Amino acid sequence: MRTRHATLLFLALTVLSSCAQREADHARTQLVGTTRAQILECMGRPGSEAENDGLVVWSYSAAPGSCRANLTFREGRVTAVRYLSSGSTDQPDAACAPLVRACLAGPAGR
Repeated sequence: MRTRHATLLFLALTVLSSCAQREADHARTQLVGTTRAQILECMGRPGSEAENDGLVVWSYSAAPGSCRANLTFREGRVTAVRYLSSGSTDQPDAACAPLVRACLAGPAGR
């Protein structure tokens, strides 16, 4: 009985992780072109901000050590979404999905 419960739990977690990976992947393209105001609306203020040579990078962090999402802006619009994650090798960015989820569901993701 315990083996069956463990197997079902493993399968459920695998499915959830797979969905989260797809969300993180989708955000890489869906958020390109989004304005700073839209990102502030759906993600809030960044944990840090850096500027260099006309590019602005906003960084958002999930739980310490799990994921950091870097959004690069040029002329006030997102040009790239990159993740730094310590996730599993088969779904490395799944831990980043909660950071971008609201933008995919809200006005920025439409």
